[in-house]
Amino acid sequence: MAEAKRIRSKNYSEHEKTLLKLIVSNHPVIESKIHTAAIEQKKRSAWTAIGNAFNANEDVTTRTVQQLQ
Repeated sequence: MAEAKRIRSKNYSEHEKTLLKLIVSNHPVIESKIHTAAIEQKKRSAWTAIGNAFNANEDVTTRTVQQLQ
């Protein structure tokens, strides 16, 4: 079977890196080492919120949650 090539996106600009670090710092749960069902659900919710906040800015390339992780 031939595997499909992965789709590449633009590299992160310095502004995007800084913005992502700032947004992630507001969600400390994603750095938790605990892996219970409740914590994992909170992590998924936090990444969704991070994705929405990142993509809400007009001067960034739109990225999926998986790309931001």
